[in-house]
Amino acid sequence: MSIAVRLSDPIMDGIDNQPTPLYSSHYSRVNALLDDIALRTTNLIQEARDRAVPIPASLILDSEK
Repeated sequence: MSIAVRLSDPIMDGIDNQPTPLYSSHYSRVNALLDDIALRTTNLIQEARDRAVPIPASLILDSEK
């Protein structure tokens, strides 16, 4: 299962050559939201007696891909 949260258009439009402090804050907040949604979803799946593992939003699983 994949979960997505759209980043703010005005914040994304404000990026020129490198991430801005506002983008960095927004990115962290959205990742925290994704982590919370993943954890809540995992708990619901486990309550239904199935198995699930929440993967943190900013976890790098394969640095080559």
